[in-house]
Amino acid sequence: MLLPASSVMQTEYLAVGPFVTETITFDTTQVLISTLDDAELPAASVTEVLTHIASLFESAPQAEHLAVSIVPEDFLYGGSAGTLTIVANADLHFVAHEMIHWWNSLDLTAGDATAWFREGFTEYYSLRMMRDLGIWSDEIMAMAWGQYEEAVAQMDDDPPLGLAEVSERQQENENYVLLVYVKGALLARLLDVTLQNEGRSLDEAMRVILSSEQHALSNADLQQIFHEVYAGSLDDLFEQYVLSGASLS
Repeated sequence: MLLPASSVMQTEYLAVGPFVTETITFDTTQVLISTLDDAELPAASVTEVLTHIASLFESAPQAEHLAVSIVPEDFLYGGSAGTLTIVANADLHFVAHEMIHWWNSLDLTAGDATAWFREGFTEYYSLRMMRDLGIWSDEIMAMAWGQYEEAVAQMDDDPPLGLAEVSERQQENENYVLLVYVKGALLARLLDVTLQNEGRSLDEAMRVILSSEQHALSNADLQQIFHEVYAGSLDDLFEQYVLSGASLS
């Protein structure tokens, strides 16, 4: 499976087959989905999730050619996303996480301090994919969130750190790396539930952010977007969990 040389602007993750390859198209974006002959995850399942992501964010990935390669389960844990390519095992939750990075990309937000949004919110939406499409049962979803809450309770500092600080300090402690994902995802869930109780949705801000022509968004930029989209109703939660320290377990 090859991408046109003109599309590859940096090092990408490539998988060597043989694969069974299907192509789907969003507007002018072509996505190659490659799976093994005996893959536990068929291309149709990947297509279903990718189509749901594009519908939810109301935009197609911003590239001409993209590729997803599903490799054997024992080849790697999780997945790896380049700018244009993804290599992942047959766990659809991991595949969804990496595909969402085509929207919530490394260049959308600025550096380590915003990792809570780049990874935590991506993780939240990958879990939502599993729920929205009925891939995981309510019991499995509850178990997953329970594990995230337990992880935060065990790893967060006492007193808890704000997510911006956790993000900036990832190089100091492996716990902070995991907290970016799980505490960030729990914050996204809290915001979404709070908004749904008001007849709104976190999706509204995500669509604004992910379609922004501005890149390298800072925490101040994200805070301002949330403020504008929700008329200040999330200001206290943003301050409490992102800029200051509060427990989410």
